[in-house]
Amino acid sequence: MLASPKSIHSPLKTILFSNLLGRPYSSFKVPEIVERDFEKSWRQMDLVGKYDIQQRHAELSKMDWNTLTLATKKSSVYTSAYDLPPKEHPTFSRDVTIGVAAVMLLAYGLHSFFKWVGGPPPHTASPEWYEHTKALMRKQNASPIRKHFDD
Repeated sequence: MLASPKSIHSPLKTILFSNLLGRPYSSFKVPEIVERDFEKSWRQMDLVGKYDIQQRHAELSKMDWNTLTLATKKSSVYTSAYDLPPKEHPTFSRDVTIGVAAVMLLAYGLHSFFKWVGGPPPHTASPEWYEHTKALMRKQNASPIRKHFDD
């Protein structure tokens, strides 16, 4: 078992506790803002900052878990639970909006075309037809509510 990093001389500490990329042990510390209020700062952080923090936590996860502080452990678990890249393409909402607008324009165009090509409205929709039907119902004593004739 190796001695703790604090008891080792600095050059030896750099050699023993470095990762494959050659970063010294001291560069593995998580920024203060993430340790203090990591949930709030994680939501407000830009993607580049999130990527950097996740890379640091990935490197920290290869080290001895007992040497990390509680706040670093919590922030590491919190950041590993969330995906870094957005789940949809950046232009997804724009593409969907344009697609929906295109379908609506196509539907309106088809409706207008068939209304223009089609024949005149049926004669049963004219005011004269409505008045004639109303007069016939009065003559026959028909009730429009009960749909049968009154005697």
